Amino acid sequence: KWASVCANEIIKEAVSNAVKHGRATKFTIEFAADQPGFVEIIATDNGKGPSKQTKPGIGSQLLDEIAFPWCMEKGAEGGTILRARIPVNSKRAKS
Repeated sequence: KWASVCANEIIKEAVSNAVKHGRATKFTIEFAADQPGFVEIIATDNGKGPSKQTKPGIGSQLLDEIAFPWCMEKGAEGGTILRARIPVNSKRAKS
């Protein structure tokens, strides 16, 4: 449950910032499970891309606390790509 709450918060923050700061109109959210015990969230948008003078805000603080690691970069065709890896519980709940 913790991982789903974290993923939800990361996605909401990525979309909110893309619209507010980047004027994005399209988003793609992908998940990758390349490392056992972790899932990587990849949020891509078509906005104006990250500013070089971006000051860390609440979203950065959130990512610093729950992601291992995270990064934000300009996409090859513009926009922003946010990557955040969070731990997940690999044990399945018993019925």
